Amino acid sequence: MSKIVTVKFHEGASVRFPDQCIYCGRPRAHTISYPISGTSSYQLGPAFLGKARFAVSTASSTLEVPYCEEHYWQARRARALLKAARIAGVPVAAALGYGLAFIPFLLRGVPITSSCIWGALIFAVVAGVLFSGLVE
Repeated sequence: MSKIVTVKFHEGASVRFPDQCIYCGRPRAHTISYPISGTSSYQLGPAFLGKARFAVSTASSTLEVPYCEEHYWQARRARALLKAARIAGVPVAAALGYGLAFIPFLLRGVPITSSCIWGALIFAVVAGVLFSGLVE
């Protein structure tokens, strides 16, 4: 029952699923709301003196996804695991990033100075933010 559907997205757009589980086709027992958003940009006319003007539009909505009893609990569990990974991922990625930044210094035998520590800290924060964005 897997299908890929492409929908032109605009503010107020709605997608309606049949009243059956999206995995197995059994009758719907529960729904889960998933927030969705999209951004598009397009060029406004030809470029003038090497500079082009662009318009950006964004839209958001929620998807109401139907599940049978069994798949509903599986989807809830998967959603909770992803949320936990996102929350725990930031400090874990920051700690890994902080440690990884020191590896070149340790391999070359260069003494670690305060500037190295600040650089590693910045690297750790960036790694933590990027990792949490990947999990989301």
